[in-house]
Amino acid sequence: MNILVPVLNLKASGGTRVLCNLASEWVRDGHRVDFLMHESSGEPYFPTEGNIVWYSSDGRVTGAPDTDQPEPGFQQSFHAMRRAIACVQRDYDTVLLNHSMTVWPAVMAGVRHKSFYYIQLYEPEVFFALPSARMKLLAAILWWTYWIIPAKKCFVNSPMYPGYRNIRTRAPIIPPGIDTDKYYQKPFREISSPVVVGIIGRKAAWKGVRQAVDAIRAMLADGMDVRLRVAYGLHMPEEELRGLEEIVETVMPRDDGQLADFYRSVDVMFALATIQQGAPHYPVIESMACGTPVVTTGYYPGDAETTFLVPGDNPGAVLERVRELMRMDGAELKAKLDAARKKVEELQWKRLSSVMLRHMTEVSAHQGV
Repeated sequence: MNILVPVLNLKASGGTRVLCNLASEWVRDGHRVDFLMHESSGEPYFPTEGNIVWYSSDGRVTGAPDTDQPEPGFQQSFHAMRRAIACVQRDYDTVLLNHSMTVWPAVMAGVRHKSFYYIQLYEPEVFFALPSARMKLLAAILWWTYWIIPAKKCFVNSPMYPGYRNIRTRAPIIPPGIDTDKYYQKPFREISSPVVVGIIGRKAAWKGVRQAVDAIRAMLADGMDVRLRVAYGLHMPEEELRGLEEIVETVMPRDDGQLADFYRSVDVMFALATIQQGAPHYPVIESMACGTPVVTTGYYPGDAETTFLVPGDNPGAVLERVRELMRMDGAELKAKLDAARKKVEELQWKRLSSVMLRHMTEVSAHQGV
């Protein structure tokens, strides 16, 4: 099968990682996978065996990226992608869309009949959460995106999404995958003082960094000996971190191997994001794979049997969960971590890519695409 994947970019994000790994698996199985993106986007952040087709702001296919070119605005990006898809689409059996802002250019380019849609993101709720009136208007427009592609062609990445808001789907659920060889389970050890807490630093307010810092302050106020190890930085104003300077360490993992080492280096991970509890969240998946207990506000694939659940924005509840974690019998804690690892092993890239490709092939063949 020849698969075209139009993308806004392939920068560092969980959704990008998923697309790059799915493409690699399909290429290894003998299929052609081409990402289509603007020449200003730069090379992919994650390694992938998929090919890149670059296009310019006037929709022409170019031979290479050109990061000196300005990133196009919304309208220019829309029309450039539409023209580029229309130009190359005849060479592909399937067009895999992955963001609401790629759906409309594809539909206007006339490829709706052979398009599939993989809904990964928090859209459109992320746009509603932003203060700009323009973003809220955009969210209202994107709200209808899920009705453009037929339900049997809409993949989602979590069991929470079928029937969620206006999302319709009759395709298999395709969660984010993981390389369980790189993210291997560390030897079990009971937790003692000082407690090393890990978080993944993110700029977006709903990612839960402030909530993690508030929980750390609650632990300190309770007399707990705690350290905070942060991957990629806290991205918070200095005045909000005053008094924590001596206990915070920042690390900058350069690849999956180093990121996995980070997860194994901490005693407990906090994953306290604030919207769409039940959606997939890589810090939860990766913590579970590495044998590190995770305190979370309820993100897939974590549950009460495999993680330590807390309500949103509640430092006191996080403190109680950490106390519980430290009091647990070693055999009981190990059983919970082993259950978490077993659950994550279902998310092998090879399995997920095969399920997704099989469905696309069957639906396309039935429609004569």
